[in-house]
Amino acid sequence: MEITDFSHSLDTFLSPNTIQIEGVEVLGKKSNKNGSTATTINRTAIEHLQAASLQEVLQLVPGNPVNNPNFSSTSQAAIRQYGSDNLGSLGTAVIINGAVVSNNANLQAISTATAGGQASFSTSSGGGTDLRSVTADNIESVEVIRGIPSVEYGDLNAGAIIVKTKARKEPLQFKARFNPALTQFWIGKGFGMPNDGALFVDLDHTTSNDSETNKYRKYSRKTLSTQYTRTFGRNKT
Repeated sequence: MEITDFSHSLDTFLSPNTIQIEGVEVLGKKSNKNGSTATTINRTAIEHLQAASLQEVLQLVPGNPVNNPNFSSTSQAAIRQYGSDNLGSLGTAVIINGAVVSNNANLQAISTATAGGQASFSTSSGGGTDLRSVTADNIESVEVIRGIPSVEYGDLNAGAIIVKTKARKEPLQFKARFNPALTQFWIGKGFGMPNDGALFVDLDHTTSNDSETNKYRKYSRKTLSTQYTRTFGRNKT
């Protein structure tokens, strides 16, 4: 018996085909508001990002780092520095529909000014507002002011995050998100009210767990919000 080697080769020649574009132009809405730099993020950008909380929306602010969504630890505002700390986030005001969201009464830690005074769990005590608690599905626009704005906004030294939620008549909407670390359900509807009024109601339920071996280390968020608006005057819009 004689065994011989057998081989077969096929040569293929590919012609080069290069597709080039002249450039990509990124446009952003930027303005100077009372001497400070302001950036406005509209609803279209938030929908494109598919953000689950306010912390993810802030990734659209120029200069902010882009990170993977993470609900396992507290998320505080970082407008004028890389990363967040208690000092920078405490000086950043979070204003939702004209109401200031304060974290000054957070008593989860005994003393945040002394070494070893922090709690053994993730907490925003002694710092700014935990941005994980603000859902992004009912946000209409976000305005981020870097620096010291006018006296209209007080109790700050680093900037302000101004959030406006939906407040108009809209059809019923339902959203669901699933990934290995996050499960979210959101439902909202805007109702037309008498006398040129509108009522928007939404409900959010979010659970997050970044550890497959520890089901007790998780974050849960349940929010219910209502926003009523009414237009006065002769020229109604």
